[in-house]
Amino acid sequence: MSTDQRIAPFPPHSGVANATLGVFALASITNLAFLLAPVLGVRLGFTTSFVSEFGARGEPGASFYHRADNLNGLLLLIGIALIWRVVPANVLTRIALICLVFTGIFTITDGFSPLDCTPTADAMCRLEEARREVSFSHQVHNFTGIGEAATIGFALVFLGFGLWRDAMWGRWARWFMGLGIFFSLANIMIIAQYIYGVPWLGVTQRSGIATFALFLLIIGIAGYDAWQRHD
Repeated sequence: MSTDQRIAPFPPHSGVANATLGVFALASITNLAFLLAPVLGVRLGFTTSFVSEFGARGEPGASFYHRADNLNGLLLLIGIALIWRVVPANVLTRIALICLVFTGIFTITDGFSPLDCTPTADAMCRLEEARREVSFSHQVHNFTGIGEAATIGFALVFLGFGLWRDAMWGRWARWFMGLGIFFSLANIMIIAQYIYGVPWLGVTQRSGIATFALFLLIIGIAGYDAWQRHD
């Protein structure tokens, strides 16, 4: 190598960029923990059950799903902290990121608040829910589950609107908007399926979870790219 040749330096924020991509990639993977259900001996039906029921008291693999929720929520909070500086700041994007902070908190709380029973598989459990005869932990889990769905839906759509015209983030905004609309429609369908007993509730919910997992991977890539370009 001649003395005039130089090794190109790493971008100044390459470490943070790599951490951002890694954290969101891990969050995406842990969000898909339901795929391990057959390996863990979960007895609940794929097409009829809620994923949150995998962690109900007495279910096989319940402890695994509790820790998966804790880890997934923690990774999301770390990821939001890592991208906060590089996501263009406006009212909509800040609301979106705050919504995702609440998503992370709700997810962590899920892991510490297991369901007493499985309402989609146990008619008595569903009746006890209706009568509010379930434990405080069960009620908290139901609340945080609704909170997760709402905050994710708002976050994705608000990010899409907030970043739509941004020169660097605009290409990602289309993804966020599309995923947000699909996720929201899936959750509206879940409510109808649960109330009216329409089949394939489990498939609808898992499609929504997979949608959020894809979002986590995409925003990790977007955050990586933004940090690489950041001054």
